[in-house]
Amino acid sequence: MEAISKVSMLDLAIQAIQKYIVENDLQPGAVLPTEFYFSSKLGISRNITREAIQHFKTLGIVMSKTKVGNILCSTVPVSPYENYKPFLHDSRTLRELSVMRKILEVGAVSEICREAREDDILKLEELQERMIHSGLSGDGSSELEVAFHSRILEIPRNRFLSGYVPLVIDFFTLLKKQFAEKSFRHSREEVNRQHRMLIDAIIKRDPDALRTAFEVHGKSYID
Repeated sequence: MEAISKVSMLDLAIQAIQKYIVENDLQPGAVLPTEFYFSSKLGISRNITREAIQHFKTLGIVMSKTKVGNILCSTVPVSPYENYKPFLHDSRTLRELSVMRKILEVGAVSEICREAREDDILKLEELQERMIHSGLSGDGSSELEVAFHSRILEIPRNRFLSGYVPLVIDFFTLLKKQFAEKSFRHSREEVNRQHRMLIDAIIKRDPDALRTAFEVHGKSYID
């Protein structure tokens, strides 16, 4: 590992640590070298090293563990848009999150249909059954609704796509507030019917039917 120049030291330190992780093929659970190690090898201060490591902590890639040190959690950011959340709570947020959610779901239909396993389908049907008998209003604000849509996005087992699952949670959290204001509402029966359409399309492994089901379900929140 070569020492780096003092020009854009933080950016270069981040790149150097990233390179170290890749070149050493570190896997989740691996303990990173100490700040002193990186500082001495790169010829930079420990403060710069600490800031560089904090960059990876912010992304959910690295975490600190008492008496152990900095541990590699993942090589993919936990949530790609996590740091922008404080700026997303204006009047446009709910609709934009709704559109983004639909883009993710519709764009993933082929992978969902191809990768769906029996346990995925059973879990979706279990959640569907619980929603039917929950006695909830069907406004999409329940934890069951969050679990249902999160499970669908997790079916492809794609780490990048799974990184957007928190978006689903944020969407339904804001939706719950919207319904509390009684600005709009759709029936529980209609929600349940739409969920059944989604499950049936996945069972049939029919991307066109699943795409249509997502489009129909999405309109319940956008229109």
